[in-house]
Amino acid sequence: IALATERIERKWGKEIQTSKETFLDTINIILKQVDHIKDTANSLAKFAKMPSPLFTKLDIIATLRDVIKLETLRNKEISLVDNLGDQAIYINGDDRLISQAFINIIKNAIEAIEQNNAEKGIIEINRTLTDKDITINVIDNGGGLPADIPPYKLFNPYVTNKEHGTGIGLAVTGKIISEHLGKITLKNQLSPETQKVIGVCAVINLPLETTRKEI
Repeated sequence: IALATERIERKWGKEIQTSKETFLDTINIILKQVDHIKDTANSLAKFAKMPSPLFTKLDIIATLRDVIKLETLRNKEISLVDNLGDQAIYINGDDRLISQAFINIIKNAIEAIEQNNAEKGIIEINRTLTDKDITINVIDNGGGLPADIPPYKLFNPYVTNKEHGTGIGLAVTGKIISEHLGKITLKNQLSPETQKVIGVCAVINLPLETTRKEI
């Protein structure tokens, strides 16, 4: 993937005159995500061998925005709505692992939308902020949580209700968020008009860079 992307940049980079900034931005996102995949794959031969986080001061909004751009490119039929705002918000985090966690969450939402044949798939990503932490909400219209599985069990390895799911994505995500001293929960999203279940809201809470304490 990296080699093909670099060839595209060399061949077409000088010729593109319109939306050149978007083109280069997309190339950089792909190369960055390939590096993340390579690093994670090398250490994730088994679930028990999750790579240890390498904490740095991380603008989580920039990281999330890269993930949103990537998933928008991969899923043209589904609308990813970015309501994160323009303010940089810093945590102590591992960019590759935080990226992987949110890729997993969005992928899970996309699969739920596809499985439930939603007419217009929408995933909204928003955030709230306090002086101690940031809460990120990833809200889909994929039909809601499975009725026969308690939400907390979806973070256990190999637990899934998807026909082709492995049950690893949310387990990896839960472990990543936990190692960042955060919390993740899943809850049904209700229609404001009818109060019927229309999708799922993944709620991710992470301490800010100035409040995080090592354990």
